[in-house]
Amino acid sequence: LGENRIKPGRDDKTEKPGRFSPPLTGRRHRSAGVVPSAWFESGLSGRLWPIRVKPYADELLTSCLVRLSRAYGMETSRFGASVGGYSAFWNRDIDKGLDDNLLESLIDRTATLPARVLETTVSGYRGFPTQELYDKGLSAWMLSIRLRDNRRHRAWLQYCPYCLQNDDDPYFRRAWRLACVTVCPSHHCRLLDRCVACAAPCNIHQVRRDAPTITSCYRCLFDVRQAWTLPLDHTADHYRV
Repeated sequence: LGENRIKPGRDDKTEKPGRFSPPLTGRRHRSAGVVPSAWFESGLSGRLWPIRVKPYADELLTSCLVRLSRAYGMETSRFGASVGGYSAFWNRDIDKGLDDNLLESLIDRTATLPARVLETTVSGYRGFPTQELYDKGLSAWMLSIRLRDNRRHRAWLQYCPYCLQNDDDPYFRRAWRLACVTVCPSHHCRLLDRCVACAAPCNIHQVRRDAPTITSCYRCLFDVRQAWTLPLDHTADHYRV
């Protein structure tokens, strides 16, 4: 789905092309280290950015961009405006995968395969009814950001605290944007969609650059990795009708 919408980057020579990238193996390198934001601004004049954060397996596009902004020591609002070319960058739902210019920029500037970049969006799912996103702007299959006063007030991103705990470099999964996914298949627990300390939505794009981690609540700075969620009974009798 959507393979022909994005042209391959000329500098992407390090990986073999393929529709889906293989799962990442080995220990991950942390992206939370802060460096002068001038690195990013000077890098805009060249073809490749000096720091090229790659998406993890099933990572959401928003999550990848937030990790990129933190790697450059920039606030996400400023970083998004620089990458997207408009100040209201985060008022759009970039995870839909409809902004070809943004996707092509990431392909070229981070030397990442087109398929791998597309897989950070819901449009990258095989068979996803992308036409709904073009025609209506939303889909029953995807949690909507529903802006109010140019802010995301409703729960639009879920998370499993145990998955985040197990990450060497925490990141948010693409599957956590799907309305039909409410349980973590790895930990057999219900996904959360708000901070358990202050009930704020999981607005990772608003987490301050000096916050300890991407998993910090943007409002109260509670680390959502410390949250507890209800374990579900996954025996055969539980699902018998």
